[in-house]
Amino acid sequence: MRQKKSPTCPESEEPWGSVTDNEGWIEHVQNHMIDYMEEECGFLIYGRGPLFQQVSPIRMGYFFHVFTDIYNNLTLWQNFRTNHPEEAAKGYTSKYYEDMRNIDIRLFQELPESPHIMELLAKAKAERVPGLITRRELERFQNNMLHEHFQKSDPNPSREYTYVTYDESLAFIDNTIEFLGKVQQPVVSQVLGEG
Repeated sequence: MRQKKSPTCPESEEPWGSVTDNEGWIEHVQNHMIDYMEEECGFLIYGRGPLFQQVSPIRMGYFFHVFTDIYNNLTLWQNFRTNHPEEAAKGYTSKYYEDMRNIDIRLFQELPESPHIMELLAKAKAERVPGLITRRELERFQNNMLHEHFQKSDPNPSREYTYVTYDESLAFIDNTIEFLGKVQQPVVSQVLGEG
């Protein structure tokens, strides 16, 4: 089995998409966040300044992106893999991913804040995050989001989805916010010396 090569994914014999040690994965990301904040933002611990004011938005966004991946692994993805193993084995060619892409585009089209979000994305300066992503990779991602991904449109936005419904996605978003609050709290407590 191949190992995952990322500072925010613990090495294991489980292939990507088959992680079962979600608690270990959460703890690994939390420890990576704590190390980053203590090493690169150490003055915040002692000065008790505004904790998230001086940290890299890209770095913190990446951590929360990975936490969202973990929550997806615990919920939508696990449900799909358990109930549709043959389809899950198709990887990115599965209808599951088509559902997710179309729902993503539909959410973007229906969100009133989308133009403002795109404005902010266009103004954002890509920066490398050592050990996570290069500036060039981030620029490619940014350009894809600005000029390709959300420019596509689902010809039938109210259509039936095969493996994940629109309502399940909305519930996932709401529940993810709660999950993110829970998993970041030990990090904040540790960094502030409260844990």
